[in-house]
Amino acid sequence: MIVAVIIYNSRQEKSLRTKISHDFIVPKKDVLVDGLDDGQETFQTETFVSESSVSESHQAKVVESLKTTKVDEIVNVVADINEPVDEVIAAEVTIKEVLKSEMVEDEVKVVSQLEVKPDVLSIEEPAIVSSMTQALEITVIAELPKDIHTEVDLIALMTATKPMNGLALLVKKEEILKDLDALVMLQAADLGNNWHHIDASTHQDETFKKVVCSLQLADRRGPVSQAVVHQFQSAMEAIGVEFVAKVDWQDTRDAAKRATDLDKFCIHVDQLVSLHLMQGKTPIHGTKFKGLAEANDMQLHNGKFYCFDDKGKGLVLFTLINADEQPFTAESLRLNIVRGATFQIEVPKLVNCEQTFNRAVLVAQQMANSIGAQMVDDNQRPLGTAQIEKIRQQLKVIHTAMVEREIIPGSTVSQRLFS
Repeated sequence: MIVAVIIYNSRQEKSLRTKISHDFIVPKKDVLVDGLDDGQETFQTETFVSESSVSESHQAKVVESLKTTKVDEIVNVVADINEPVDEVIAAEVTIKEVLKSEMVEDEVKVVSQLEVKPDVLSIEEPAIVSSMTQALEITVIAELPKDIHTEVDLIALMTATKPMNGLALLVKKEEILKDLDALVMLQAADLGNNWHHIDASTHQDETFKKVVCSLQLADRRGPVSQAVVHQFQSAMEAIGVEFVAKVDWQDTRDAAKRATDLDKFCIHVDQLVSLHLMQGKTPIHGTKFKGLAEANDMQLHNGKFYCFDDKGKGLVLFTLINADEQPFTAESLRLNIVRGATFQIEVPKLVNCEQTFNRAVLVAQQMANSIGAQMVDDNQRPLGTAQIEKIRQQLKVIHTAMVEREIIPGSTVSQRLFS
């Protein structure tokens, strides 16, 4: 088609030259043409749209010949030339669409096989870019230990050309970071890509080629400082140099800012629900109080009664403490009366905080009925059905916020984050 257009244009040009040479005599000065000189550049730009189908030299020759014609003839000739040009443009659009379709199909295949690096691939289709990004993110997360979190921890992945001794790494880490007031975990992958904590129990002959060291960015004391972040980063680079390992940081964002943002989120969701038992008209004998607590699966330990989960994992569901802020002991409960007690629930550390809350309410109501006490809120007002339902709705909001942040309530990450 392109060859045909070129031949057609050549014949049109030859015919046009012949027609102009026979019909017109070029004057020394043509008022009509001279008057159009100022707008000639605009005329050329608007008329000859496609430069891909007609060469620049060809256009220059045609325009030069058109300068000697009348305005009416110029319009007619331009219409004749534009007709084949439009056909070429339509052909080019069709070819581009076919090529683009083939490129997209090839790129989709590449994405499905995950053989293209993100810094090499350049795709214009948003859907393909999104699929590629999600696939790469899944791959990165799969390479990291399950008990660290990209939002909670600053993570350094060290890959060595030769195996690194686990205990030697541990000794070096503790030597450099002995004054660091933050939680740092050291984990390594074995040949089966299974992750293990490197600690004092690690065998002295164990070596690893892939090691992850993570710094927790916040806890209940607050966020880590910029100085702590810098000290940790410098330590990891130094360890990488000593063990001839490449250090890859899993998140290049400002770690100190991430720590501050994480701390703000933790303050928002770190809620402690309290249910108070207040002594009524009759005293609460300590012996009876202890018996009721133990009958409801609570165990006395370190001055508090603890209720553990039913799965035997040792996770604390809620605690029961003395309202007088004095620790409970078997001796004091045998000799004294209890003026009041408080059930406490740490919301973000529970897998199902609403279910735990319902259980605590049930136990509190049973104990209150048995010892003649009254269940009240923090302001010493009776805690009725409406107030309990309001608390229950607040728990749902907190649970949803944590899930959206991908910090699952009750998980290992949440347990250390809210400690």
